[in-house]
Amino acid sequence: MILGVGIEDGIGFLNMLFLYISSGIGGNLLSGVLSPAAFGVGASTAVFGLVGFLLAYICTNARFMVRRDKG
Repeated sequence: MILGVGIEDGIGFLNMLFLYISSGIGGNLLSGVLSPAAFGVGASTAVFGLVGFLLAYICTNARFMVRRDKG
């Protein structure tokens, strides 16, 4: 929940909704392709999609996230 609120504040509600739904559907489809004999339920793929987005965002924007002391 904390992760989702932080991302939603940064990218907005509609983008967050699109990211969550698309990563959930895409993760479940990929899971079905890689392991067709097993099936999964739940929102874990959507949560992993949010974690992946956050890690990609941090890696691509790390130079802008430097804390600078005033002095």
